[in-house]
Amino acid sequence: MPVYRTKKNGETYIKFLDDEIRDAKSIDMTDFLSREYGWSFRAVGNYYQCREHDSLMIKKDRRCWYWNSRDLQGRNAIDWLNSVEMMDFSAALEKIIGSPSSSAKAQSIQSANTYSKAPEIKPEAEEKKKFVLPPETTGVRSRTFAYLGKTRCLDTSIVAELVKEKMIYEDKLHNVVFVGYDESGKARFAENKMTNSFLAAATDENGKKLFHPKNISGSDKRYSFNIPADKEHFPAGANVLYVFEAPIDLLSHCTMTLMSERKRAAMENRLPNENVWRNVNRLSLSGKSDVALEAYLERNPDITNIVFALDNDTPGLEAAKKMMKNYTEKGYVCKRVLPKTGKDFNECLQLLTAEKSAYRQITITQRTENKQHTNSIGRH
Repeated sequence: MPVYRTKKNGETYIKFLDDEIRDAKSIDMTDFLSREYGWSFRAVGNYYQCREHDSLMIKKDRRCWYWNSRDLQGRNAIDWLNSVEMMDFSAALEKIIGSPSSSAKAQSIQSANTYSKAPEIKPEAEEKKKFVLPPETTGVRSRTFAYLGKTRCLDTSIVAELVKEKMIYEDKLHNVVFVGYDESGKARFAENKMTNSFLAAATDENGKKLFHPKNISGSDKRYSFNIPADKEHFPAGANVLYVFEAPIDLLSHCTMTLMSERKRAAMENRLPNENVWRNVNRLSLSGKSDVALEAYLERNPDITNIVFALDNDTPGLEAAKKMMKNYTEKGYVCKRVLPKTGKDFNECLQLLTAEKSAYRQITITQRTENKQHTNSIGRH
């Protein structure tokens, strides 16, 4: 049963049990919408279509839904209440589960009107494509290092280490592939990115990109690309998770962390710690959905702090705001961090690298001019 809890500041909130949250996520959407709005559904292929709103579709698992005319979608009734009714996570749970009551009888009355659970779908009945990693290129992986190192300005020592660990590789079409593994070390997810910068930047007549990074068919997004912290050497970051939209943003943050360490080491006249980029846990969502985040937290219960490093644009800001609210209510300490400049951390890294290169060129030019001036004075 949900119970009332009191925060340190005296504010009261409702604490829902994990089993209750799990049950709320598993209710039958056709039953929920029928009882809440009086809508009815008919089976159409692998979906259930709402008769009153024909663009509203429920998947055959009777949990996931799509409302195409409103450009809304979700995985359960909680997402519906978040997106359609604009309820926060706690209010949505209270709507579905009910609120605590001092009276056991009253509580039982509140719980009597429960929604039906969606049917369990056996794994063998699911229409899921087999996941197979794209074949790796043979020989030199020059395009991967050129694209990630020169075009994207990532530190090549980091890239080389992850290539060695088989978390990054170049496929036969010369795309760079980012791989995610499960607890047993089996590859379960892969996302590829074109290394041809000209094609990657191509747009249509409306200015929209023609080519986007894509998940390999059959990928399990719960195991999206991530780099765990080195808990032995960086224990302070063992419970901290940084969340990004894409692998390249994640690696850009790793690169900037290493750049800062090298600069600090030079100022302190010491050798830099070249492994400092493993100081915290980092996860790519491969988009703006929290599927990967939710699964990662379930697998890593030691995480207490989440830092959202999504893009500094309207979709990224809105997604981060929504997730921060939801995961704060779940008990995590949440924080938002933005790149110092640019839309995302890779754009920020490229700008910083360009500024650094320009400064170096100016310095070299000034030294050359000073030397020439000195030599000229000496001849006179």
